[in-house]
Amino acid sequence: MSEVKTKDQKDQLVYCGIDTHQHSWKVAILQNGHFVKVFSQEPGTKQLATHLQQHYPGAHYQLGYEAGFCGFWIVEEFKSLGIDCKVLHAADIPTTDKERRQKTDARDCRKIALSLANPGGIRSIHVPEKELQYDRSTVRARLKISRDATRVRNRVKAHLHFYGLSLGKDLPRYWSKVFIDSLRQWSIDQRDVALGLLLDELMALRQLKAKALQELRKLARQDRYASKIKLLMSIPGLGLLHAVSFATEIGDIKRFKNLDQLCSMIGLIPNTNASGEKAGVGRMTKRGKTEVKNLLIEAAWVAIRCDPDLKVSFERLSQRMQKNKAIVRIAKKLLNRIRTVLIQNKPYKIAVC
Repeated sequence: MSEVKTKDQKDQLVYCGIDTHQHSWKVAILQNGHFVKVFSQEPGTKQLATHLQQHYPGAHYQLGYEAGFCGFWIVEEFKSLGIDCKVLHAADIPTTDKERRQKTDARDCRKIALSLANPGGIRSIHVPEKELQYDRSTVRARLKISRDATRVRNRVKAHLHFYGLSLGKDLPRYWSKVFIDSLRQWSIDQRDVALGLLLDELMALRQLKAKALQELRKLARQDRYASKIKLLMSIPGLGLLHAVSFATEIGDIKRFKNLDQLCSMIGLIPNTNASGEKAGVGRMTKRGKTEVKNLLIEAAWVAIRCDPDLKVSFERLSQRMQKNKAIVRIAKKLLNRIRTVLIQNKPYKIAVC
């Protein structure tokens, strides 16, 4: 595949698909409906920008890559260089059965370039400002630490069960320091080094979890979040963690034209399969922000105990569907309240229990 070098390509459109990896990028360049070059390079925006400016001077560049481990720094650097770049959802890029079965980096970057050149276009993932990205990472780190602590607790229970020491109904829901110390003493008496190591890991994660909570409280007191957090916590069922998570994940609520767009972003919509006269509705989509969706459903369970209106709605819904499906409907009502208080900039009127 040869590359034609021209002196001036003013007003020409050049589409560039990038398949990013840790140690290399695979790049495909599409122009006038034809691939003019597919090549590999070391990760770096300046190197690719120089290549485009040298070989396609005066052209309009449209770059794109799949969202993943590399985050948003690539699109930010290209933006600083004056080059348009999109971050694409991998599931939105059209893929044939052959491409799925014979996947290569060259095919992947070609697919990205073709998606960019599609007249219908492909929507870019919203790129939040840098400060908001760091705040999101803080909240997500706390959630990850909490999940890790739960995993270690399950490993401790499995370890005890392996040696016939399953506590069964006597196992407390919250493991206090006294309870953990009793397990540690048992590990010392039995010379169970493995259990001692697991308990050390659990206590270390608890300390990190407490530190992360302090950081969230600091975040909630900052000027850019304080008023928003106060509004969100006026809604029954929402605590500090929920409020900070929604504030950082949603960002500017006004970028969503309606509730359906907000539900779609979070993933609070079902999968649908409609063909001809048949229409099927399945489980909730796996797309979206899983952590926020889980927190929202968790808050909905609390809200039905605090808010009489939601309690009545939940009981009515439970009469015609399973409770785990009814609570999803309540979560959507709760999300609508979140959207309303943020748009109107007014606290929720019903007092929190």
